[in-house]
Amino acid sequence: MKLRVTSNQRGHTVIFTLVACLVLGIVLLGIMKLANQEGQMTGRSQNWNNAMPIVEAGIEEAFSHLKYSPTNRAQNGWVFDTTVNPPYYTRTRTFQDGYYKVTISTNWNPVIFSYGWVRAPAQKDYTIYRQVRVRATNQPLFTAALEAPVSVELKGNGTHIDSYDSLDPLHSGPGGVYDPNKAKDGGDVVCYGGPGALYVGNGDINGKIKTGEDTTYSIGANGSVGSTTWNQSGVQPGWSETTESTDYPEIGAPTGGIKPTGGKVGNTTYQYILDGNNTVYETDVLNGSMLVRGTNISLVVNKTLTIGSQDTITIQQNANLKLYVKAADVTLSGVANQSTDALHFMYFGLPENVSISMGGNSAFTGVIYAPNAILNLNGGGANSVDLSGAIIAKQVKVNGHYNFHFDEATRRYGSRGIVAASWDEI
Repeated sequence: MKLRVTSNQRGHTVIFTLVACLVLGIVLLGIMKLANQEGQMTGRSQNWNNAMPIVEAGIEEAFSHLKYSPTNRAQNGWVFDTTVNPPYYTRTRTFQDGYYKVTISTNWNPVIFSYGWVRAPAQKDYTIYRQVRVRATNQPLFTAALEAPVSVELKGNGTHIDSYDSLDPLHSGPGGVYDPNKAKDGGDVVCYGGPGALYVGNGDINGKIKTGEDTTYSIGANGSVGSTTWNQSGVQPGWSETTESTDYPEIGAPTGGIKPTGGKVGNTTYQYILDGNNTVYETDVLNGSMLVRGTNISLVVNKTLTIGSQDTITIQQNANLKLYVKAADVTLSGVANQSTDALHFMYFGLPENVSISMGGNSAFTGVIYAPNAILNLNGGGANSVDLSGAIIAKQVKVNGHYNFHFDEATRRYGSRGIVAASWDEI
C-alpha cells in the first residue's frame, strides 16, 4: 500500500501572492491619495496666487477712477452704498476664473479695500479669497504760497511771505481774513527749475524753500527763510529741503457757455454782469469792468483778456468765479474779491495761456493755476500789495512790494492725483 503526501508549498505561494497584492494595493492607494492631495494643494496654491492679480485689478480700477473722478466718485459704474456704516463707493467685476469687489471710502485721503475670489480645485463656488487694504494720499493742487516748475525770482523790495488758515479762527481774523498777529510759517516756496532757478533775494519767508533734486537757490545779504521766531538773515537749519518733481494736471474748460452781457447796477455801469447758479459763460474778448453776482460761475475767455488799472472784476461776497483762460497774453490789474475765501476767485490758465501780467496797488484774494505761463507781478510802489491765496505758474517774477499770504485752506481743493501711501493684506 502506497501513501501519497501533498505539499503545502502551493498554498503558501497563493497566500504570499495575495498578501503582496494587498500590500501593493495599499501602497498604490496611498500614492494615489498623496498625488491627489499634492495636486489639490498645488492647484490651491496656484489659485491662491491667481487671486492676487484679481485683487490688484480691483485696486488699479479704484486708482484709475480716483484719477478722473477724485471728488465725484459715484459715476462710471461705481455705486454709493449707504447700507453700511460708514458708507462707501463700490464696484464689482466678474471674470471667467473669478471676480473682485473693490470699495473706496468717502475720505479726502481715501482707503481702498479690494477683495478677490477664485475657484478652488474641484469646486464649483468661489472659495479662495484674498483681501488687500490700501491707504491712499490725495495730493492737493495747492501746497505752497508760490510754486513754479521753472523759476521763482523775488526781486521786489521788502517781499514777505507767510501763511494763515481762513477756516481756522486760531489762525485768521473775523470771517477768515488774514491777521498778521495770527500768521503761520507755512508760506513755502517751491521750485524745480535747475541750478540757480530760485532767487530769494532780500525776501523774508516764513516757510520752507523746497527745490528739485538739481535745483539750487541764492539769497541776498538781508534775505531770511525760516519760522516766525527766526529773526536772522540766511536760511534757518531744517527750513530748506529737496523734493521730488511733480505733475501738473491739465484743467479742462467747460463747454457750451453763453455770452455775457453788461448793464447798470446802482450808479455803476458794467460791461459784463454774471448772474445765475452753476452758469457757464464764454467770450472771445474780455476787456472792461465786470460784476459777478452768481454762485459757482464759470467764465471761459478764448482770445483776449485785459483788465487794466481802470477796470475791475468785482466778485460779491456770496458769489464765486472760476476763470478759464485760453488767451495767450493776459493783463490782470484789478480783482476785487469781496469774500475772504481765496477759492471764491480761481484763475485757471489753460495750455494756450503763456503770459500773465499783474500790477496795481489793490489787494488780491484768490488762487492762480497757470503752469504754462510766466507770471510778472509789478506793483506796490510805496505801498505793499497783499496777495492772499496761492499761486502756481511756470515762472514767477516779483518786481514790486508784495506780501504773500498762503491760505492753507486752499489745500482742501483740487487734486494732482491720489497715490498709495501703504499696502497691506488683511
